Amino acid sequence: MTTMNKKPDLAAELSSLAKNNIPSETSLLEFSRYAMRRYGLVTVEDRSLPDYRDGLKPVQRRLLWAAHKLGLHSDAKRKKLAYLVGETLGKYHPHGDSSLASATVTMNNSAAPYISGEGNWGGGVANDSPAAMRYIECRLSALADAIYFDPEYTAVIEYLENYDGSLKEPLLLPAKLPAILLNGTSGVAVGITSEIPSYTEKSLRAAVKLTLKQGKQISPAQAVSVLEFNTPLGGECVSDDDSLLEFYKNSFGSVQYDSLFTYDEVSRIMLFDKFAPGLNLDSVLDFLNGRSARPPEWVKSIEDARETSSKSAPNTVSVRIKKSVPLKNIDDLINKIADKFATKAHYKINVIERYLNEEGANEAVPKSFSVPGLIKSWCDWRAELELKVIQHKINTINEKLHRLEVMILAGNNPEILKNGWGSKDLTAYLIKALKISAEDAEIIRKLRYEQLHRLDVHKMKAECAELKLALTNLESDKADPVSSILKSL
Repeated sequence: MTTMNKKPDLAAELSSLAKNNIPSETSLLEFSRYAMRRYGLVTVEDRSLPDYRDGLKPVQRRLLWAAHKLGLHSDAKRKKLAYLVGETLGKYHPHGDSSLASATVTMNNSAAPYISGEGNWGGGVANDSPAAMRYIECRLSALADAIYFDPEYTAVIEYLENYDGSLKEPLLLPAKLPAILLNGTSGVAVGITSEIPSYTEKSLRAAVKLTLKQGKQISPAQAVSVLEFNTPLGGECVSDDDSLLEFYKNSFGSVQYDSLFTYDEVSRIMLFDKFAPGLNLDSVLDFLNGRSARPPEWVKSIEDARETSSKSAPNTVSVRIKKSVPLKNIDDLINKIADKFATKAHYKINVIERYLNEEGANEAVPKSFSVPGLIKSWCDWRAELELKVIQHKINTINEKLHRLEVMILAGNNPEILKNGWGSKDLTAYLIKALKISAEDAEIIRKLRYEQLHRLDVHKMKAECAELKLALTNLESDKADPVSSILKSL
């Protein structure tokens, strides 16, 4: 009886490599294999694959962070792309400027853009090249601001040192939505590839709500019902439910997309204006115009196929059918032409989970998920993030409350303050006279004498009452962070 060799789990192998040192005694061949695997791990954790929690690769995260630090938010004036690229390259990502520019262009041209650009950013159905980065301008999109840069959330993120130790950069951005499925991505590393689909924001919110409410991952059937695919150029998913069910059961699968068109019976023109993802337009047009090797006979029924994009009608392709084609053959011909504009995407959801090791350096563990499993794992992380935010708010309010209580104490004892104001050691005097700590005495000492006279005890007591009410609400949210997240959705 023969047995098949089991295919090695490269993700698990790369994960174990991150935790082991090079063997002290090893052959050159073994060392080469180890070094190649180790290199694969480095490409996985630092270049190729996104983290499932914020949905970003390092280059994307650094570009968005640099834009945030530069103040290039959605309500700010746009700056040259070269300005953002230079800032990112110099402070966070010392690699080629063209790769940084390309990553920014991708974030501008994606299904749910994180960058709001102005000028010629290329892309479209013809996949045109963008203008040079010195000509085009950018800033963060409103979406990026909303899901990544809420100040209450950026206050609790973890940081690591940048490449030269001169600055800090975030380990992750605090994504308030599962951005990894908002803007699907692809990645190739040694031993691991990844291709992740995009979904509409509305359907992702619905899937997150459902996951949080039922406390477990959504079923494949629920995923089919709730999730709606999104594509940058408006192509439509046409896979049947059985195919989608199979995809949602696994971490891999295929999805069929169609491009959309209208047909004018008088002119016999098919006008395509929404396109399936991954469409190679040049190849399609060459085929329909008879320029491919051994074109089928039906291609001769096409008079002309060309891109007709303009400012008023961007991303359009027209296919004109010859007048000599009999009416009885038109429907079949239209279907054959439409099939050439269809694509099949092969998805494989491999991601990473970044973390800081004991030395404070970044490491990553490769992971594979089904779409429902990915959403559930993201929701678990999101609940942890919400707890951190709630605790940070509680700490901030407690600090304000304590300061106000010290100020009220000062306002209720004007004579004690007046008598001690000329003292050589005011702090020591306040500690003794008001029976307070040195830290509290410093709060009072740092106020000017005129400010102490203007203290409004009644107003401060009212503010304390408001803060205590807010504190009660936050303690309730802390006990049930899921409800707090659901309110925000």
